[in-house]
Parts: sequence; C-alpha cells; structure tokens
Amino acid sequence: MCPYKHNKTRYAILGMLSLQPRSGYDIKKDIEDGLSTFWNESFGQLYKMLRQLEAEGLVVGRACRQEGRPDKSVYSITPEGLDELKEYLTRPADKLVMRDEALLKFVLG
Repeated sequence: MCPYKHNKTRYAILGMLSLQPRSGYDIKKDIEDGLSTFWNESFGQLYKMLRQLEAEGLVVGRACRQEGRPDKSVYSITPEGLDELKEYLTRPADKLVMRDEALLKFVLG
C-alpha cells in the first residue's frame, strides 16, 4: 500500500498519541479544543482508524477501568507507529486548496 494514499486521519491520531496515550474520546476532545480550525474528525472516523491502526500494530489499546462507567480503551503509539509518523512528517504536504466564499465575493465585488 502506498503511504501517500493513506487517510490523513491516521497521522493525526499517531501524532496525538506520540505526545501521550489517549482514549478515542480524549483524541476527539483535543481536536475540538485545539485543531478544529484546520482539522476535524467524527467519532466514527476516529474509532474506525484506531481499530485499523491497532490491527496494523501501530498502536496498542488497553482497557482502563472507570468508576461508575464502562471501561474505556486508552491507546499508545508503538515504535512502528512512531516510525510511520516520522516518515510521514518528512514528506511534503499535499497542496493546500482553500475555498472561501467571502474572499470570492470580495474579489468579484
């Protein structure tokens, strides 16, 4: 599989897990609190990708008990996951495509 065709969600997750272990909920909350101006993911996208990354051996999940709540899975990046993240970070970014209706109206006005 060509790494250039990977969904960028995988790298967002690997990057966040490289900083510290997190649950899917924690990842979603961190995206909403800090990255939402340029990156957004649904819970469905996050959990699907976490399962895929775990199947590929790039992250490992462990169940954490919670008082009065169901257990939650907390994920950590593996050395292989860190290698893939580092390789991704060395590649050039995709071309930025910006569509801004207000700017379009300004230019055309």
